[in-house]
Formats: sequence, structure tokens, C-alpha cells
Amino acid sequence: MDALLMDPSLVPGVRSKMIAKIQTGEYQIEKPRLIRSHLHFKLFPFKQAKDKNVKLIYIARNPKDVCVSYFYYQRMQLNGSLALKWDEFVEEFTQDRCVLGPWLEHVIDWKKLGIDDNVLHVTYEDMKDNLDRVIRNCAGFIGVDLSDEDIRRIKINCSMEEMRESTHKYNIVDDSYFDAKLFVRKGIVGDWKNHFSVFQNENFEKEIVEKLEEAGIYFKYEI
Repeated sequence: MDALLMDPSLVPGVRSKMIAKIQTGEYQIEKPRLIRSHLHFKLFPFKQAKDKNVKLIYIARNPKDVCVSYFYYQRMQLNGSLALKWDEFVEEFTQDRCVLGPWLEHVIDWKKLGIDDNVLHVTYEDMKDNLDRVIRNCAGFIGVDLSDEDIRRIKINCSMEEMRESTHKYNIVDDSYFDAKLFVRKGIVGDWKNHFSVFQNENFEKEIVEKLEEAGIYFKYEI
């Protein structure tokens, strides 16, 4: 990673200002830190996390809506030059052949850990169904006391409207590579019903949903 950051040409799309901040040490976060990650279970530095008593909140979403969201995400990159059509994409996702995958393995592996391992599992659907409860659960997990005003402020900052307006502040890639304004789309539960054909849904149930349930993992697919 250090070698890549030393040569911006090796990481096309990443803002040069962000790279400069990382190189000079300006991009530092004071403790306690909140760090987002998409790392797979096998790549996560568990020993270091355990030694430092790191607490992990793993957020998952029902796979049908994940598939739809990812479909639109890949269309935003490089002006859609590498984008697949929906029928092609859902087949690739179902067969765990998407970039950053396999999604199924990612979720099943992380689900092996629980509170005793300092891991709290949260679903997107639970947040949409009762955000207050999820916020309080997360706060209790990390040992933070929240007032009613704190909850109100967090809910505003987590709203689709606010995130849509502020996404560009946290985008680390150039606009020519990724349009941050399109990153926050609908944010609803059940949009998959507007995309999946009957055949695609039946195949998805067999290849993805049934395997999740065999591992004891259940999602809400509509609210």
C-alpha cells in the first residue's frame, strides 16, 4: 500500500490531495477512532484488534437489495464503461463472481463471530425499521451514553437526504472516475422486487438465500 501511495499514477482515480495528506501524515484520526472497512474475514487483523480491545460493528443487508445496489454502483464507475446489463450482473452476483466478492462467503464467515468476540451484528433492514433502537444498541456496545438530542442529531445525519448532500465531502476519488452525487440512491428495503424476474428470484433463492439460511442467517426482504 505504501508503494502505491508513493506513486499516484498506480492508483488512478484517487484524489491527489488525499494521497498527499496520507504521505505527510496530515490525514490522521484522533482516538477513539471509527474506521470503515470492507475487509473479508480471512484478511482482517484479528490479533491486533483483540490486543487493542477493538470493537467491531458488522453491518449486512439482504442480498437481493445488495445485488440491486451493487448493480447501480458499478454503473457509476468510469461513466459506466465497464457496466454489465442487469441480466448479466444478477447472474454474476448469484455465482459469486463480482469484484470484491464473494459476498456470500463474506457474510457467512463474519457471522461466526459474536458479542464474545467483540462483534455486534446489525442489519440495514433493522436500521430502516427502528433506527432509534439500533443507535442505542450500538452506543451501548461501544460504551457511549447518548442523550435524546444525540439520537435526534444522529438520525438527521443518517437520513438519505443528508447523506446525499454530504457524500462529496468524503469521496476520495476524482469525479471523472466516480460521481458521488449518484452514490446515495433510494435506500429502501424491497427495491429488488422492481428488478428481479420470477426466474431470477427463484434462482437467487436457491443459490444465495438457502445457503444463508443453512448457516443460520436470515434477512428481512421487505418491511
